[in-house]
Amino acid sequence: MPTTLLVLDGFPDREEKLAAIKRYKCVDQAVMFYRTNDLIHSRRVLWHLEAALPDIQTVYGDHFRVDFARVEALVHDDAELLVGDAQLHAKENMNPDELAALDRKERAAITQMVEQFTPLMNGFSYRDLLLAAKDKPCLEAQFVSFFDKMDGAGEAWHEVFAGNPYFLRPAGGQGTDQGYVRRLNAFPQKYSQMQPFFQQFPNYLPQPFDFPTAMARGRPHTCESLQQDSGYPPYERWKRTVMECEGLDLLVTQIEFP
Repeated sequence: MPTTLLVLDGFPDREEKLAAIKRYKCVDQAVMFYRTNDLIHSRRVLWHLEAALPDIQTVYGDHFRVDFARVEALVHDDAELLVGDAQLHAKENMNPDELAALDRKERAAITQMVEQFTPLMNGFSYRDLLLAAKDKPCLEAQFVSFFDKMDGAGEAWHEVFAGNPYFLRPAGGQGTDQGYVRRLNAFPQKYSQMQPFFQQFPNYLPQPFDFPTAMARGRPHTCESLQQDSGYPPYERWKRTVMECEGLDLLVTQIEFP
């Protein structure tokens, strides 16, 4: 049964606007069998965070601000309402001038969002939430960023296990890029505050996998096939959380075709 969602206040029509932003909308992922949007994604990021909270609190206890992290998970992509969804692979290949221009654009959008919509979101400064999502200065924002990437990875793995070749690179199985497998494994080095967590719970970090073979064997998902073990534990973790919190409909309803 779908999980009850945290309700955010102070921003009318926010969910409708997020739902209009499609995920992975670029030439490299021209076809996404189970294409999602920013609303679906933000909810899933919250659910991945919620599923990990017992482990997070085992390591950090009361030092981890759960309420802030929950709201942060839902608003982490809100600036995309003004600047659009800059694809991560494209950002990684920008030159310094392009990155600086994007940074200025995103910071201007945050100021505009606060002025146009609301100064507060569920008791927290909306500006602080949006800046934390951008700069990741605190542990809560770093974990939200991790589960943001984990959900992006899960979307890609879901496509690959359905036989979609467009998602081999982001899944981590095309050339030397390693996509989200590489990005997720960079977190312990990038954010020292997270190192104790990954030392105690290393299974959150995905290992390399034979994604090309999985893609070649893949078939569109069904309610029955989702109950079968794919053989890749990180995908099973992602899939289990989504099925428990959201249900199966979006995972099996194919909306795009080769």
